[in-house]
Parts: sequence; structure tokens; C-alpha cells
Amino acid sequence: MHPNLHRLNELRGTARHTLMQRFLDVVIALHPQERLPPRDALNPLAVTDLLPHLVLTRVEYATGKPRFKLTVIGEQTNSALGLKLANRYMDEAQAADMPSLQYPIADREAVVREGLAVYRYGPPRLEYRANFATIELCHTPMADDGVTVSHILSLTVFEGLT
Repeated sequence: MHPNLHRLNELRGTARHTLMQRFLDVVIALHPQERLPPRDALNPLAVTDLLPHLVLTRVEYATGKPRFKLTVIGEQTNSALGLKLANRYMDEAQAADMPSLQYPIADREAVVREGLAVYRYGPPRLEYRANFATIELCHTPMADDGVTVSHILSLTVFEGLT
């Protein structure tokens, strides 16, 4: 069993919110036994209930260090952040608009480095409109070749808003 699949199964047992449980069920179901799932394994029409909370990040390696481009940001997450981040590189958005993006960048760097999902529950580390809400989030790797992380699929639940 792939270590990330093992990690996702562990997280499924500790997820608090029903949306997070559903997200973990979805990513577990599309995860092959011995490799990471490709980006095209996710059918957006099959997860319409999750779309407002999903973020899809493309990982680019052209500079030697991974860069993260936010390609899809769900309406709930985008609204809570209060910034236009879709189709932007996270490092550029951090420098220009939101210094606290260092935290989700570091989380995504860990996903790339380890090839494992990153999960967090607790107070927010980002400055955003709904910063009073406790968050539950998970970033999970996807790899078009089964090995090299090419995308990161994330779900964030803002407790009290959903």
C-alpha cells in the first residue's frame, strides 16, 4: 500500500467535519494502491458538494524549487480569503498581498517533499475575513506519473461557516 494511502486512511479516522470525511473518502477511492493518483482521476461532477471548499494547486519545477500555482479555488475558500488568488503563483501573492501565505506554501512544500497528505485542525494561521473560525484542512498529493507530485488537491472547512 502506498504510504499516502495509508496516511489518508489514518486521517479518515480522525476527521471532524462531514465535508472533510467526504473529501477523504473521495481521495481514498481514487488513490491507486501502489502510486499517487493522477490529476485526471478526479471528476469534478462527482464532487459538486465539495467544490466550494476545494483548491487545486499545480506544482511547477522549472526553477529547481517547486512553485505553486493556484488553478482552482472554491467559492467558500475564495470568499473567506477575500483575495483573487485563482491562476496566481502563491509566492507572488504572498509578496504582493498576503504575507501569511508562507504557511500554506510550507504545507505544500511538505506535501511535495514527503509525498504525503498534510492535515491540520485548529486556529487559522492565515489572515482572512473569517479568521475567527477554526479550520480543518487537508492537502493531498496527485502525480500524473504516479510518483512526482504535479498537483495538490486541498479542502478547507471553516468551522461555523459551513
